[in-house]
Amino acid sequence: MITWIKNRLHREEKGSVLLIVAVMLPVLIGMLALVVDLGSQVAAKRTAVQAADAAALAVALDCTTTGSANAQATAEQLADANVSGFPGASDPIVTVEGQGCDPANHTDGFVEVTVTFEVPRYFAAILGVDPGIVSASATAGWEFELVEGSTEGPIPGGSPNGTGGQGGTNPGGGASGHGNSGQPPNEDPNADNGQDCEANGNGGVNEDHCATEPVWESDVHLVA
Repeated sequence: MITWIKNRLHREEKGSVLLIVAVMLPVLIGMLALVVDLGSQVAAKRTAVQAADAAALAVALDCTTTGSANAQATAEQLADANVSGFPGASDPIVTVEGQGCDPANHTDGFVEVTVTFEVPRYFAAILGVDPGIVSASATAGWEFELVEGSTEGPIPGGSPNGTGGQGGTNPGGGASGHGNSGQPPNEDPNADNGQDCEANGNGGVNEDHCATEPVWESDVHLVA
C-alpha cells in the first residue's frame, strides 16, 4: 500500500513538472524574444542610422561637385554598403529628397535620405510576430563660400594710352569717365565681358578693376 502511494505521488510530480513547463514555455520564449530580437532590432536601427548618414553626406558632396544627376544611385550604393553586413537584412529601400543642388551657381541646399529595410525575428517568429521593419532618416546640407577672387564683372575705363582722370572734361575733348577714350563709364570697348580682361587691359579695360578668377570652398555637414 505504501509503495503504491509513493509511486502515485511520483507520477503526479512528473505530471506537475510537465504542466509547469508547458505553461511557462511561452513565457520563456517571450523573454528570449525580448532579449535576442529586441537586441537585434536596436543593432539594426543603429545600422540604419549609419547608412542614412553616409548616404546623405555622399549625395550632399555630389551636390557641391557634379550635381544631383546620380543622387539616387549614390545613396543606394552607400546604403547597400552599410546594410549588407547586417545578418538577415533585406535589401534597403532608399528615398532621396532635397533642394538647391546647383554646383554651377554655387547654391546652398540640403538633402534628406531615408533608408528602410527588414530584419528577421528569431524567437518572436515562433509567436507569429512579423519581421521587423527598421527605418532611419538623415539630412545633410552644404554651403559655398567665396574665399578668393571676385564674381563681379570688369569695371572698364582708361584708353589705348592708359587711364585718365576720375571726372570732369578732358581738354582734348571726349567724355572723361575714367579716362580719355571717349567711352562712357562702365562700358567695355572690346565687349569681352571680362573674358580676356587682362589681354585687353590696354585696349580700354582697366586691369586693376578686372574681375579675378573666383575660388570657392564648400562645406558638407549633417543637419541635426
